[in-house]
Amino acid sequence: MIYQAIIIGGGPAGLMAANVFNENQIKYILLEKNDKVGKKLLITGGGRANVTNTLSVQNFIDELDFKHKKFLYPSLTKFGPLDIIDFFLSKGVKLKLEEPIKYFPETNKSQSVLDALLDSIPENCIHLKENVISIEKDKSLFTIKTNKYAYQSEHIVVATGSKSFPETGSNGDGNAFASKFGIATKSFTPAETSIYGYIDQIPYQSLKGTQIKDSILYINGKKTPFKDDLIFTHFGLSGPLIYKASHRIYNVLKQGKRQISFPLTKMNQSEILAFFDKHKNETKYVKNILSSIIPNKLASYIVDKSNYQEKAFNTLTKKDIQILVEYICDFKVNISHVEDIKRAYVNAGGVDTKSINPNSFQTNQVKNLYFVGEAIDIFGPIGGFNITMALSTAYSAANDIVKKMKLK
Repeated sequence: MIYQAIIIGGGPAGLMAANVFNENQIKYILLEKNDKVGKKLLITGGGRANVTNTLSVQNFIDELDFKHKKFLYPSLTKFGPLDIIDFFLSKGVKLKLEEPIKYFPETNKSQSVLDALLDSIPENCIHLKENVISIEKDKSLFTIKTNKYAYQSEHIVVATGSKSFPETGSNGDGNAFASKFGIATKSFTPAETSIYGYIDQIPYQSLKGTQIKDSILYINGKKTPFKDDLIFTHFGLSGPLIYKASHRIYNVLKQGKRQISFPLTKMNQSEILAFFDKHKNETKYVKNILSSIIPNKLASYIVDKSNYQEKAFNTLTKKDIQILVEYICDFKVNISHVEDIKRAYVNAGGVDTKSINPNSFQTNQVKNLYFVGEAIDIFGPIGGFNITMALSTAYSAANDIVKKMKLK
């Protein structure tokens, strides 16, 4: 049997392509190496699956932090956040908004999202426990060999993901398939993940759980475009701000530069100095005064580091005050390393977007070969960006194949 299309990978991207094919009566199968589809989807968003967000296409793209982000305009215009909300509603899954922009299923269960994606896909169209070993092309047909069988197809949609959480089936197969055909790829690197600090610089265990709201991040003294919450962990830093910037931090670490910094309060330097001046005659310990404007654990760390443990606030000199202001306005952390690529929620890297038509997601080098989702060099911050891009790119690719088949 010769199929009109074969999808490789059963994540959100692969399942969206299957939905489009099923709706348009395309003869297809989906090959999934695991014993079930959607394994990574089930663990995203803490098992709740942040499916999409409220952003317009322009604002969505503005939030992305890679140079070639305009590549996504065509696909997001065809199938963006509003379309995704409508799609799940059509499948009986209502999404709820959690401020400021995130949409989750009302059930709070990622299984609901997976069930919706599987709703109209016949069981015999999904082949489980089939690991694709090779893809070859002879004239107009592809031959796909798995650990079980060999198949032939007119079109291939590669939706294999990145190298993030390989236990869910993602191990970078897409790059290997692309390279076989001479298609340019970029190595996978960590993105959207935590970072590790040096324990001898900061006693992270004692700061564990401390949160800084709406902070601004600097990398090696240069302000980044990122502003969000961060949290101290037992090994370093995490939270939305760090997730957004982790790919940049990874890149500067490769250059040997290892310092980030951020303010511990929303107050600016003038406001902090005015606050200190107001309390200049206080006999309270320095820590007690600091705890009024920054988290208590950080106040303890700063007075320990500055040897002000037993000092009354009214005994501080101008130099002492300046030291405190510097700690508060520019808290420095030396970075040891970024979380391993396998534990990063998302990876940068994949098939180079220069090798892909942004309207169809067909490769420029090989006709009828498509790459979608995290198999491409696209990634986003937390907030429904990555699932949205997976669904959107797959929708465009599958519809391009449908259009070709209808013209035959």
